[in-house]
Amino acid sequence: MVGGGFSTDSGAFANVVMGQENFDIKRWRRPHLLQGAGQKIRLKSRGRRQVQ
Repeated sequence: MVGGGFSTDSGAFANVVMGQENFDIKRWRRPHLLQGAGQKIRLKSRGRRQVQ
């Protein structure tokens, strides 16, 4: 998911969120890279630029 916006208090901002269900941190082989153990992962990043 990607999003962004502008706030008079915070200035411009952007969000990037990546989520994966059925994740397996130990599985680095193909054909199912990092899938299969039923774990969940969510990575979130936020950037901001203050406008004056």
